[in-house]
Amino acid sequence: MTPFLSYYPLYFFYLCAGSVLFSFHFLILLTTLCQKYNLSIDSFCYVLTDFAPKNLEYWRHHPNLQPYFNSGLLDIALFDVNSSSELDLQVSQRKIKPRSLMRPLVIVANYLFDSIPQELFYFENGNGFQVLVSLPKSAKLPANNEAVLPKTNIRHSYRLKEMAQPFYSEPYLQQIIDDYQQTISDAYILFPAVGLRCLQRMRALSSKGILLLTADKGSLLLEEVQ
Repeated sequence: MTPFLSYYPLYFFYLCAGSVLFSFHFLILLTTLCQKYNLSIDSFCYVLTDFAPKNLEYWRHHPNLQPYFNSGLLDIALFDVNSSSELDLQVSQRKIKPRSLMRPLVIVANYLFDSIPQELFYFENGNGFQVLVSLPKSAKLPANNEAVLPKTNIRHSYRLKEMAQPFYSEPYLQQIIDDYQQTISDAYILFPAVGLRCLQRMRALSSKGILLLTADKGSLLLEEVQ
């Protein structure tokens, strides 16, 4: 490790950290490992992110997190999966811009990508279709009453629309779609374009790339969705 790099911490970004229970136990373990192997705490910075300011306010004043804020190990930042391309760290007042990180960025995403918008496609014998979901015009949704919504009899319908070529302007997304179209003969696919764009923006923050640690719900093999 060069002296130059020692001034730059290894950043962990937890996307949409929620209750921070996972992060709290992670910080305990990280602190223990630093003590065991004689590593300086300021070699790392763990950043909790969310798009709701009230969540950041809650974390900032949580008593169990104060030692980590005070040591510089923990920071917070607003982050929108749909659009954020840089982060303003609210505790250290640092700004993370594209290619500003000198070490790889570690991204933690725990059940995030299955809870953000996705595209639905249908592929059949070399043909690809966008699946459009609609509600009938006569559907009456309850106003400002979430408790009534599950009891409401709402019928939805699906419509297949032939995909324009190319469907995506980004080559890395279109390459995946083209591969699906060539290899899948009869299946519906949920496609996380929003999540993949988010990872591309996060990847741009570091000149050394990213390590993604993620847990989600979904199928890993094409045979499972065929």
